[in-house]
Amino acid sequence: MSVSDIDDELAQKKSKAEYYAADRGRFRLEGVTVEVKSNHGVRMVELRDRKWACTCPFFQERGTCSHILAVREVVGMDSARVD
Repeated sequence: MSVSDIDDELAQKKSKAEYYAADRGRFRLEGVTVEVKSNHGVRMVELRDRKWACTCPFFQERGTCSHILAVREVVGMDSARVD
């Protein structure tokens, strides 16, 4: 297989990935865990069963926090629902 064949295959895969990515209905995020280094220590933000959680005290009191909002922004879910 030549280098140009490999490049063509990669270009086809990239095109297919863009096609998939354009149709958000193809995806369902089932879970993720993110370590966030905050000003007050390391916090773990988790998405499980379509619900966000964080290990920080503010989340425990209020049900959301800056760590969750930051993770949602970083992963492009700042205005999206988790379905």
